[in-house]
Amino acid sequence: MKANSPPSIIATRTFKLMIASAMLATLHPLPSAIAQEEALPQVDRIDVTAEPFNADPTGQEDSTAAIQKAIDRAIQQQVEPETGLTRTQQVLYFPEGSYLVSDTLTLRADKGDDPRASQISFTGDGPGKSTIRLSDNSPNFQTGRVPVLVFLEGSRSNIAHQNEVMDLTIDVGTGNPGAVALEYVANNVGTIRRVVLKSSDPEGAGDTGLWLRPQLGGQALIHHLEVHGFKIGIDINHQVSAYTLEDILLENQSEAGLRNDRKAVAIHRLRSINHVPAIINNHAEGLVTVLSSELSGGDVQTPAIDNRAGSLVLQGVKIEGYGMAVDNRGEIVTTLPEGLWSSDAPVGLGTMPTEFLPVRDTPEVPAAGDADTFRVDTDYINSYIEANNGANEAGAIQAAIDSGKTDIVFERRRYELGDSLIIRGNVRRFDLNYGALSPTGGKMQRQGNPVLIIEDTVHPELLIERCAYNFSGGAHFYHIQNDRHKTLIIRDSMFAAGSHIYRNSGTGELFLENVFSIHRSNESEDQPGWIFANQNVWARQYNPERDTQNMQVIKTPHTVVDGGRLWVMGYKLGEYDGPYLQVTNGGVAELWGGFVNTIGGEVNEQRAMFVNHGGSMIVSGVERSTGTINHPIVLKHADGEQILHVDFPYRRGDGIIFPLIFSSFSQ
Repeated sequence: MKANSPPSIIATRTFKLMIASAMLATLHPLPSAIAQEEALPQVDRIDVTAEPFNADPTGQEDSTAAIQKAIDRAIQQQVEPETGLTRTQQVLYFPEGSYLVSDTLTLRADKGDDPRASQISFTGDGPGKSTIRLSDNSPNFQTGRVPVLVFLEGSRSNIAHQNEVMDLTIDVGTGNPGAVALEYVANNVGTIRRVVLKSSDPEGAGDTGLWLRPQLGGQALIHHLEVHGFKIGIDINHQVSAYTLEDILLENQSEAGLRNDRKAVAIHRLRSINHVPAIINNHAEGLVTVLSSELSGGDVQTPAIDNRAGSLVLQGVKIEGYGMAVDNRGEIVTTLPEGLWSSDAPVGLGTMPTEFLPVRDTPEVPAAGDADTFRVDTDYINSYIEANNGANEAGAIQAAIDSGKTDIVFERRRYELGDSLIIRGNVRRFDLNYGALSPTGGKMQRQGNPVLIIEDTVHPELLIERCAYNFSGGAHFYHIQNDRHKTLIIRDSMFAAGSHIYRNSGTGELFLENVFSIHRSNESEDQPGWIFANQNVWARQYNPERDTQNMQVIKTPHTVVDGGRLWVMGYKLGEYDGPYLQVTNGGVAELWGGFVNTIGGEVNEQRAMFVNHGGSMIVSGVERSTGTINHPIVLKHADGEQILHVDFPYRRGDGIIFPLIFSSFSQ
């Protein structure tokens, strides 16, 4: 059935405006954008105040050259001397203090003419404690748009993996109207966390707080960010991919709180205090999805949200002080309903949901002190193997897990595993520190065993974080077997490649934050990457990929919700052949604000992006295609009904925009 079907299939505009969300009754007050939480443990880092850099933390001397020298050293150290492998994560650490700079700090990639810097972390002791401050009235920041810190010298990148800014303030000082506090890019996985971008100028002088400019930029999770002052708080440019924002404070901008051009942007808990529009959506290809937010201040002549083109999806958005809620492509919406509102009529099969999944925040797992931390490093590994004849690296790591310590923190390197690791006992945090677990030998490479088997531990929550990627193409291992009935959190991690990624027998809650994966199917082994079986899952910045370039027939989806509940805020699905998401056995999936990358693959008239086999789903998103329509069906229903690709407006080339689609079966 096509998208221009009768009103029983497609929600009308009147119906759309009246949808009520039961979730509103359980909304928590918006927290401060910067949470008071302990910073992640930092090891293997470059201290910018140490020799030979000697940046001045007192703010008295210009530290531009010293910090740039530290950045250049980090880029040089990304090549491992023993293996020659590149893109090893580097962490630049700013101890508590104020660091005065007078010119742009740039990640100058040490790769010939390639300007695509990746896997760089800037971290401090917390916003308000560690501050990079631009000197007042700096000559280079008077006109144009000039960043204080820029991640990319060129205009585009697709390898800027795991770029991070955490626990810092960047202050553009006073009298610098052309200053941009931070120009940032990440691809697939990256994060900005607990960061303040500010102008100390009495008039808020400065061009932009956060500039997400480069082409192909995204995916990344921007979490706990405050922007004070500037013309534009957050400016998002160019097409392709998406950004995910949560717990954002925008205050005292002079033109717009957030301005989006052509990307898919998902926002949860935005607090804007402004007289100008909190959000401007500029381009027909842009999609902005906003959940549980407060937009206040306002002006009687100004809309809180100015949707000049493109599409909006709003759920639980409260507006105070503005003369109008939304200028929707010239149509004025004075007030929003208590619940869901879309700039475009939802398109669906079955009945439009009127109640939505409850939203759960990712639990915080506190870092342990030294006494409760086990440091896995080369010295420990070698000593264990020497003392235990015939032992291997997997055995040494398992002994660390079973040591009784709560936190297992790794030296940043590659670890060769001939056996699965079982996380059990007293472990509460398993921090790879951007290291990689590399399956080796027949037991892992050919027998289809998991890298990590996760059992119930003493603690109610278990955190796995900062796993770097390991491309072991063609192997039959998989990454995670989750047998926990307690909560599991996976954060800031890349899993590649293996035959698939995740399976569970335990039904404890699962939280995914800033997670990328890629699994490789072949003719003999075509499996979904992630199967969530009878499990509640909350995901922020979820990015599963599958490589199917050598396959003739694709049978399985990338992600399966099998009787469980999946809530996603910000996603990228793809690449190559779908289907990308399947719901079955009464499962429920909500995907708010994301991007489907349908590049490559084979044209198949029966292939759908999304499949519903007896559950329900609601999705807001956009598609990027590279010239052929590989998925003529957007959403396929088990009863044979379909939502077709040709019934949606095109964004660019053969990509489409689908602001709100749904599918459900009558109960």
